[in-house]
Formats: sequence, C-alpha cells, structure tokens
Amino acid sequence: MRESHCHTIHSPDASKDATLDAYIKTAEKRGMTHLTFTDHVDYEAKAKIFDQIPDFSVIKASIDSLQKTTSVNLQMGVELGYQPQVLNRMNALVNTHPFDQVILSVHYVKGLDPYDGSLFEGRSKEAALTLYFKAVLEAVESFDDFHILAHIDYVFRYLDDGIDDLDLTALTPLLDPIFQTLIEKNKVLEVNTAPYRKPYAVKEPVYAFIEHYYASGGRLISLGSDAHHPHDLMADFKAAALKLKAIGFETVTSIENKRHIAMPLSRFIDDR
Repeated sequence: MRESHCHTIHSPDASKDATLDAYIKTAEKRGMTHLTFTDHVDYEAKAKIFDQIPDFSVIKASIDSLQKTTSVNLQMGVELGYQPQVLNRMNALVNTHPFDQVILSVHYVKGLDPYDGSLFEGRSKEAALTLYFKAVLEAVESFDDFHILAHIDYVFRYLDDGIDDLDLTALTPLLDPIFQTLIEKNKVLEVNTAPYRKPYAVKEPVYAFIEHYYASGGRLISLGSDAHHPHDLMADFKAAALKLKAIGFETVTSIENKRHIAMPLSRFIDDR
C-alpha cells in the first residue's frame, strides 16, 4: 500500500507532530510499503507562512538516514504550487533536487486565494470557477516536470454555500482541455481524500469530475490523503477506491522513482 501526498513539519501548515519518523512509524503499523513526503513549495504565496521554502537537501539527508531503519520505501517529493510569474523558479527547483515525485497544484489565481475568499469577492461563482480552471489549464500546459495534478476540485472547498446550486456539466468546456493535456502528457490525476475529513464546503471529492476524466479516456488516477498529521495517512482510501471502481477504474497509479506504478484498485478496497 502506498501514500503519495503527505506533509511533514517542513510544511508550515502541518502539525508539529508530523515528523518524518512519526509518519514512518504510522506507515509501518498500517502495513504500507511506500511513503512519499510531499512538502509544500508555493513561491510568492499570498499566505506569508509559506515564505520559508523547505531545505530539501536536509530533507533528503534525513530520508536517506531513516531509510536504513525501516522496510517502508521512502521517497522525497514536493507539492509545487503554480503561478505564471514563478515558473522559472519551479523549473530551477526540480532541476536542483532529486525529487522522486512532483505534485503540481494551483492554490492562487492572479494573486487571489480561494482559501481566504478573495477569489470569490465581487464575482459570481461561475466567474470565479472560470478563473480557477483557466489557471489550472495554464499550469498543466506551461509546466512539464510534474507527475501528478493535485485536487482538481480544490476551489470548491471554499465556496461558502457549497456546490448544490451549480451545474457541474457547464464546466465541461473548462475541464476538457485540462484532461486532454494530462492524457497527452501522460500525467496522473489525483483523487484527494481530504474533503472526507475536513470542514470543507464539499464533503467528498467531486467525483463528477473524475467520471468526466474517465469518459474522456483518462485512466491514470492516484489516491492522496493530503495528510498534515501522521494519523491521516491513507485516510478514506477505501471510500475513494469504491467510487473509482464504480466509475470503471481498475488500477491506482503511484509514482516510484519518477515512473508510473499501477496497483489493482482492489488492494485499496480489500486491505482497508
């Protein structure tokens, strides 16, 4: 069993208990075989807590040392936030450090933040969502050195009154080029299980998007808990796997040493 999206104390929004060692102990107890640490890098983030970039040389040295003490295969990854003005810095980062996996995410749009509500101020939901998904498309088209696109439904988490009044099918023209770019570039789409346990406006991943990805020919799907504390490792993977099975997926794709590794979806259903 594998986890491909978790944040340690090197991410400023993670728990103080989210040490590498604590994650490893939890992974061992849960019978996991692989664990990838993906700490945040959001250059020019609106939230100033992200101004301090993790020292990945230190993280790599820690992982290499801890690998000698555990049978869990440890990998160093990164969750890299896209903004057009920092593209050169993103490329420089991935060319400087030996990341086994790069997760691409979009947290900010033209300096606006869904989390603090600024993306939604003075515009309709539809206008805000259009801005967001155009930014996601720009991200996947402009940046090549990633393996997984994180939480395609991120923006919905912070809609004050949820998504029940939205016609999600109307977003298809915005999603189609994103999904086609992922498919053409052989990239993986993540199902992020954080909404199951977080007080978001949506209470589960937006599976309508995953269904559309599948209908568009997309088959590379990953599961990520987005853990910020060790107890969230692989949280709600079974619930997500059951949904994916109903859609038609047969495998979950993980990244190992920058390569795709397919695991039967049944592993996440039977073992959890």
